[in-house]
Amino acid sequence: MSIPPGTMISETGAEGLSWAIKLPAGWWAKEFDITRDPATYNGLAATISSSVCNPGYYCPPGTYQEVPCPAGTYRANYYGRNVNDCGRCPSGTYCPSTGYASPAACPTGHFCPEGSITPTVCPRGTYNPTTGAYDSRDCKKCDPGFYCPFLGQTSVDIVNNQCDKGYLCLGGSSRPEPTDGVSGSQCPVGYYCVQAQGSSGVIDPTSLNFIVSPQLGGLGLP
Repeated sequence: MSIPPGTMISETGAEGLSWAIKLPAGWWAKEFDITRDPATYNGLAATISSSVCNPGYYCPPGTYQEVPCPAGTYRANYYGRNVNDCGRCPSGTYCPSTGYASPAACPTGHFCPEGSITPTVCPRGTYNPTTGAYDSRDCKKCDPGFYCPFLGQTSVDIVNNQCDKGYLCLGGSSRPEPTDGVSGSQCPVGYYCVQAQGSSGVIDPTSLNFIVSPQLGGLGLP
């Protein structure tokens, strides 16, 4: 004979199922096998097979199967009692499925706010070369003189993604010919703009007094 899942008999000499009580919170068990035991007042003796609640799970009173912490949360310790014992995954990490005992580090090209289930990709015009980013501000603007056309970039392609001739890239551009006036613009009147290479930039051909460098994003003496 067996007692119901999630219960236990703590008294010796128990005479029936009415002696079964719920397991305490933080523990779980499937069926107990109970047999007649002459050594215990001719009563019923339970074969104990309960277990502590494992990391990544919680076990309310009377649990017969561990309950996994929801996605976006985790639990690193044993004896979880209810869902409130599952903490939100910290900023810079994510928990993509249920039952996580240890959050995963946010990958490069992404950022992960607190409680993330999936990493958020860095927007176009930015890149992120490091793991553990927790905020969109950790996505760096694309370098001046270059553009970053893809979501989730981890670096700047300085060979294939140079800004076009005739355009000035000031930083944060997602296209080779920016015109928004923030990440870049067409080459100013009276200047010419070469393709981003080394320290080449925008040169005033009349006086050669100033250089507007895409790498520096400002004015400076030649």
